[in-house]
Amino acid sequence: MILVYHGVAPDTADSLHERVARMLPAGVLARHLRWLSRRCNVIPLAEYVHRLETDGRVARRTVALTFDDGLASTLECTAPLLEAFQVPATFFVCTQGFDGGGHLWFSYLNALCCSRHYSSVELPSGVLTLGSARQRRRARLLLDALACASRDPREFVQELSARYPLGCGDADLYRCSSAEIVSRAAQSDLIEIGGHSVTHPLLSRLPPSVQQREISRNAGQLAEAVGTVLRYFAYPGGDYNRDTVRLVAGAGYQCAAALAPSGCGGDWRFELARVGVYSRSLSKVRLKVLGLADVARRLGLRVG
Repeated sequence: MILVYHGVAPDTADSLHERVARMLPAGVLARHLRWLSRRCNVIPLAEYVHRLETDGRVARRTVALTFDDGLASTLECTAPLLEAFQVPATFFVCTQGFDGGGHLWFSYLNALCCSRHYSSVELPSGVLTLGSARQRRRARLLLDALACASRDPREFVQELSARYPLGCGDADLYRCSSAEIVSRAAQSDLIEIGGHSVTHPLLSRLPPSVQQREISRNAGQLAEAVGTVLRYFAYPGGDYNRDTVRLVAGAGYQCAAALAPSGCGGDWRFELARVGVYSRSLSKVRLKVLGLADVARRLGLRVG
């Protein structure tokens, strides 16, 4: 099983970041890694793919860890934990921050809805109240839906951020990694860096020429930072189409990770299935790793 995590925050961060944006505190991730290192065989993604190629399957409780987006806070919080538990992981990194590009579009939405500086957000369709954590979570989901329904989520967020700029504290937690941060992380024998596009767009909505720029520029920037050719790519948001698969393969990648593979590419190596971890609950991680998540859902349990 390939697990995918996203944001990881310092334990000192405001609890809203976990409750609204689902950023896992570093201490929670430490508990997950402790259990995984003791109860599972955690192997590098390269070895996981090799076993699929040679045996057609991977043994039960064999896990590869991946982290998407490559926020600076995630790399900085996670790298010491990987060393402590001696478990490998692959980080799929967006490179918008290499050019001082601020925040990824959805990271801005996370930061905005977690910010205690704003009590509401005014939209043409009405006012979103940022009061309780539940209200903030609802606002976050609605803003994400509006961004994705727009012509371009980045333009939607750019217009919103002009009216609701982030404060320093809110901005720091969601900043993109710089080339220096990625280069430093890649020096660890436990960390491999993979591609994830420059700006985290919805790739399937873009013409092939724009998709190619996102994929190839990201690959070039990361290769320069880590000093080696990249082997793996993860589709941003799990969104891709047949053109995306072709372009990723053409960029020299050996494999690509999805979330829920659509089968449109015709090559399993470019549609590796992953299981998301979005909750602090170690019990839910156990159910997923042990293959019992579907059973739990049929029993009415929320596994996430």
